[in-house]
Amino acid sequence: MRTQYLIRMDGQPVSASLSWEPARITAGTDVEDPHEGPLANTGIVPRMDAIGYRVTDVREDVEGRMPHAEERERLDIAAGVPLIEIQQTFYSGDTPVQAADITIPADRYRLSFRMPVE
Repeated sequence: MRTQYLIRMDGQPVSASLSWEPARITAGTDVEDPHEGPLANTGIVPRMDAIGYRVTDVREDVEGRMPHAEERERLDIAAGVPLIEIQQTFYSGDTPVQAADITIPADRYRLSFRMPVE
């Protein structure tokens, strides 16, 4: 299943994403389409739990880059503004259950992380 999103705040695009979920996992289930069925729009964790795949971890690779012309237009980015690109994959054990490419105009977000140190 391939799903495309454009998120807006106050009418301005703030992020775009393209996500994929493996049909071999979701086809024929209540969660095959993320926007239909009893768990529509509830997020990856409860949707995968419902079909027996417990999400155990997520990997995110983050980098900055300049946008392509299509991305500049879609996200209404001024010339010279870079993108933050996040390649995100949710796993159930070793099995990827969702992958997404997320693009964010760098002038519209602040990324902040707090992580435990052991």
